Amino acid sequence: MIALLLGAGLPDDDDVEGQKEDGFWRVIYGFPYFCQALTLIMFLTCYPEDSITYSISTGNDKDALSLIKRVYAESENAEEVLKGLKGKSQKGASGVTLSQACCEKRYKNATWVAFALCFF
Repeated sequence: MIALLLGAGLPDDDDVEGQKEDGFWRVIYGFPYFCQALTLIMFLTCYPEDSITYSISTGNDKDALSLIKRVYAESENAEEVLKGLKGKSQKGASGVTLSQACCEKRYKNATWVAFALCFF
């Protein structure tokens, strides 16, 4: 919808001279860059903290606990939630980590075939 509105400001297709003199194409070209810059600024200012799983994976349990207390209900025990998330974040339901799936001989071929099937 925004592209249609921005395109309305361009001169007609048969007006070659108007297209040469008009600089509105710069607005259309720069609009996505403006939107991305605005998104980046909003993410950096509105969401300054890391995710809970990132804090757990880097070993920063203190920040993870403070985030858990902010996100989860007060009736939840933050320590138990942290312990449960630690168990789930390192291994999936199969008990195999990503590094094991990609590098160990018994999982490697199946993992890379699955990755290839996702993209091709």
